[in-house]
Amino acid sequence: MRRECLLFAELWDAALLCAKPQVEEVLADRALNGTQEVVFYHGEEVATRTRYDARLLLAHLGRLDKLTQNRRVVEATYGFDMQLEELENTPESELIQDE
Repeated sequence: MRRECLLFAELWDAALLCAKPQVEEVLADRALNGTQEVVFYHGEEVATRTRYDARLLLAHLGRLDKLTQNRRVVEATYGFDMQLEELENTPESELIQDE
């Protein structure tokens, strides 16, 4: 759908930008507190350990930072709920762009 409908693609990216504060919060929590990982030995749980690895979240934040450079995506974050409702009420035949 993202390839076929420009509005859907822009709103998808806008949704990611809208979620950026939550992603930053998770990143901070993982950076400070780590994540618990279960350790198994011969199929039995023997311990837990704390992992401090935020590389995936850092990569995601980098992607979101790139999205902020796209003016149309940033503008789509304003009134996001209203635009999403508009998309939901648009017939599918009007959403698909001719290639």
